Amino acid sequence: MRTLHWLFTAAFICLAYLTGCGGNRPTANWNGEVEVAPGEWLRIEGQEGRAWFRCQWNGKTVYWAGAYHRGQAGYYDLQHPVSLRSWKGALYLIYKQINLTEGLTQFAYCRIDQNGTAFDEIKRQDFPRQIATQNIGMHQEGIKHDEDHKEVDNLKILRDLDVTNRYFHNSTTGWIWYHLETGKTREELDPTIEEALAFYADFVRKYHPIALPTLIKPAK
Repeated sequence: MRTLHWLFTAAFICLAYLTGCGGNRPTANWNGEVEVAPGEWLRIEGQEGRAWFRCQWNGKTVYWAGAYHRGQAGYYDLQHPVSLRSWKGALYLIYKQINLTEGLTQFAYCRIDQNGTAFDEIKRQDFPRQIATQNIGMHQEGIKHDEDHKEVDNLKILRDLDVTNRYFHNSTTGWIWYHLETGKTREELDPTIEEALAFYADFVRKYHPIALPTLIKPAK
């Protein structure tokens, strides 16, 4: 049942990419500026549905070519960049890969290569926990509602890294933290909200992840 659930979820995400649903919410398209450190912005350009982006870093063009699939309805991404952060003079990338066959959602971790023009995959153990936060593909967080059916400002929760908020659970950032620490995918884990919030609080105490105060620039 869990596999079927995530197959359905993956299919829904793909449909969202193709139809452009989401209204005024952050979109899937990685064209624009990304906050890679507090107050530090990097312009990237790419094409949703073809899973690629490029940017300028230290005077060089950096290119990432992800994987995509061509189906009857068109192209959709199999890999989604979810984090592009700078740390100690280097650029780091996290992308999410959806395995439609096995129904698994996996993360991969990368660092800018020696030439400064592409990304090398690194072990999850070597990724700096201080910058393990999502800042791309925010549309996938969706709009959440509380028990009174009022909208929850999920972007504010992520902007503040408010791990005391129950709605931090099930965020991409939260599942990245779990994967970094355990190596397990979200489909292999089934924590209660209480267990998850305790885990997130412990992660913050150990690694002091750096929140991004703006995260998404208002549309002009």
